[in-house]
Amino acid sequence: MVLKCTNISKAVCTFLDLRISIFRGQFRYTSFDKRKDFSFDIVKYPDLSGNIPLKPSYGVYTSQLVRYCDINQSSSGFVSDVKDMTSCFLNQNFVSKTIKELYSSFCSKYLYRWAKFGVDVASNEVISKVFPISSFKI
Repeated sequence: MVLKCTNISKAVCTFLDLRISIFRGQFRYTSFDKRKDFSFDIVKYPDLSGNIPLKPSYGVYTSQLVRYCDINQSSSGFVSDVKDMTSCFLNQNFVSKTIKELYSSFCSKYLYRWAKFGVDVASNEVISKVFPISSFKI
């Protein structure tokens, strides 16, 4: 096995699904997905055009919301990840109304997790970033 140094610089590195940096003596972290650097499309989430059960497929959305909440230090990183993920789910035949309901349920159920951001991720301002009107079809 060949191990490669993947540090971006002396103060920035990636480890598993995190980008960790040191800025002014403080650790900062955000999500990191090396698949975004590939020159081809990656299927990351279930596609409802196949013959798969609906409930577990929608459960993937909620579990990823919790994961993104945990691995992002800032609300901007969380919102960016959720926006990308939501777009991907909508492009894979998920019903936008159901996705939006799951997001609202997450906001209610996991307040103790996203409160660390100091921003109300259930606010209309954040929801409008996650669910652009052009991609929101009921």
